[in-house]
Amino acid sequence: MSGDDITTYLARMLSQSGQLTEPFNNDIARNIKESVAYISVNPDSEDTALPHNYTLPDGRVVAIGRERHRCTDSLFSPSLFGNEAVGIHQAISCSYQRLNNDIIPLFRNLILAGGTSLLPGLQERLQKELTLLQPCVNFSYTSLPNRKHLAWYGASLLTSQSIFPLSDGTHTKDEYDESGPSLVHRKIY
Repeated sequence: MSGDDITTYLARMLSQSGQLTEPFNNDIARNIKESVAYISVNPDSEDTALPHNYTLPDGRVVAIGRERHRCTDSLFSPSLFGNEAVGIHQAISCSYQRLNNDIIPLFRNLILAGGTSLLPGLQERLQKELTLLQPCVNFSYTSLPNRKHLAWYGASLLTSQSIFPLSDGTHTKDEYDESGPSLVHRKIY
């Protein structure tokens, strides 16, 4: 599941609930998600969430209620979105169980990264769900201020290393500057 999946799920829920009766683009749904969505620690007990008024670009005001947290529940129950994958907490737990004992202490330190990690409540819900799956493990969480783009920073650091192998699927900035976006299509497709 990704942030785009959550956005699509939110758009579908808002359309089905009648909040938005005409087609709208995903940018509006993304803005709604980024401004009012959150991750509930106890989603089943929060189905009567207080609505939050959101002003659409055309000036209309819509009340976003339980959709505020139901759209993010798909991170923990991807089947809500029609995805057969396991939830984020199950993926972490499964990875932890497969670790070599030598690196288990390192894995207890979870770094929350990406745009979805900016949603309020993620750390608390992860802690709750992981405690149920791994009660003997005390995970610690780190949320860096620049976490929205952390994956890009990491990829940039990795590829700037002289030991990073350039394969047929990679290209340099100089190659891109010379050829433009068509370089991606030529090298990948």
